[in-house]
Amino acid sequence: MAKRHHPNEMTRQRVERLAADGGTHVMIAAQLEISVDTLTRHYAPVLFKAKAAAIMAVGRSVYQRAIAGDNAAAFFYLKCQGGWRESSRVELTFSPEPAQSGVMLIPTCDPHEWERIVAVQQAKLLERRPGREVAGES
Repeated sequence: MAKRHHPNEMTRQRVERLAADGGTHVMIAAQLEISVDTLTRHYAPVLFKAKAAAIMAVGRSVYQRAIAGDNAAAFFYLKCQGGWRESSRVELTFSPEPAQSGVMLIPTCDPHEWERIVAVQQAKLLERRPGREVAGES
């Protein structure tokens, strides 16, 4: 039978320090020679509080660097906290005739789906050439 774990102030402080330093539950449990279940049963509030404090400290550091003019920190902060995002939008123009063109937005997809999308869009553009009647329109 495995030995029973008895939490004390020293182990609580050690768990807090290890969690604040980015240790995972598995790593912290290994350091204390206990199971992850035992760790979370006895130290869940300590784990949560230490991780939150660490994240806030790093966030504060990024924020301070952003305010000081670090563009990379500013972009990172705005992406994480301000809802900013990078776009992977691709625009493709197709023109069978110089006067005719269209814009096609391409989602991220596999190559076979890409080929199908391109063929459909090319067909639609060709159907709209002057002098051609588009199906369903009179």
